[in-house]
Amino acid sequence: MTVLSLVSSRQGQGWLLVAVTLIILLEKLISPWQWLANLLGLGLMALGVLILVG
Repeated sequence: MTVLSLVSSRQGQGWLLVAVTLIILLEKLISPWQWLANLLGLGLMALGVLILVG
């Protein structure tokens, strides 16, 4: 089972879209703070995985 089918089966597409949008906005707004955007992105991905698994 792929991640996409998991996301669609759990109906998490809206949440995923919000997370991706936030990451993109952070990267554009605070490019000097790229490490922070990357850290937040990793945190959001980890949270998404926990939601999918849990």
